Amino acid sequence: MSKIGKNIRKIRSLKKLSQTDFANLFNLSRTSVGAYEEERAEPKINTLIEIGNYFGISVDRLLNEDLTVNTLSKFDIFKVGEKSGSPTTLTPVAFGGTIPLILKDESEKYIQNFQDNDYLLRLPTIFLPLLKKSTLRAFVMNSHGMTHDMGGIHFDDLVVARKVAEIKSEFLHINQVYVFVTKKKITIRRLLSKEDTLIVKGDNSNYTKTPLALDDILEMWHVEGFYSSHLFSPNMVETRIENLENDIKNIQDFLKKALPNV
Repeated sequence: MSKIGKNIRKIRSLKKLSQTDFANLFNLSRTSVGAYEEERAEPKINTLIEIGNYFGISVDRLLNEDLTVNTLSKFDIFKVGEKSGSPTTLTPVAFGGTIPLILKDESEKYIQNFQDNDYLLRLPTIFLPLLKKSTLRAFVMNSHGMTHDMGGIHFDDLVVARKVAEIKSEFLHINQVYVFVTKKKITIRRLLSKEDTLIVKGDNSNYTKTPLALDDILEMWHVEGFYSSHLFSPNMVETRIENLENDIKNIQDFLKKALPNV
């Protein structure tokens, strides 16, 4: 059994947090916190990451080290408010901040180990200063399927996505972009239909519609944004639209001067 339950109790004690206070920080129930401390259960991987990130303690130390009050007191977050004697306040800015990253060459291993907490803890991570508890994954775009004339998601762009609670019709949204983790590969596509077989397609016109059987999907992640280092000059279509808008504005200005009373 890990040390997480004992360490949560010590952290609460040092921060003067009730079980309810601690539970509210991480969107947990009070009974869950009690179960952790009594060693009847352990937090899920995402909760472990959030606790560690929130208090500035590595997940490895939370799980494996019997942290003492003296050890905890050395962390900066446990010193806030000590000099003034004011109550310690914890900022939620780091909620969901540490996000596991799946690189292109990691796809096969991720498919085999996506439910293995030890494996997930060893993945590289990125950090985003989010304001609420989030279950996020970052994936590196592994094809040209989502590019289009106006830009889109390019090969090697970094996609950030939120896990779909259940792979059921009511949790899916047509025309939204998802990361589909199937038994054979990881693919990022736009959802066109959500009947018994999902129909997906890339924004790249060279890519055709593809059916995905629900039984083959291990996980789905709703893409909420992406980071791109592909900075291109405006294409011909964008330039022509901009020129047309300028021409229309010039005509309107001319008419206003020529026909002031109209």
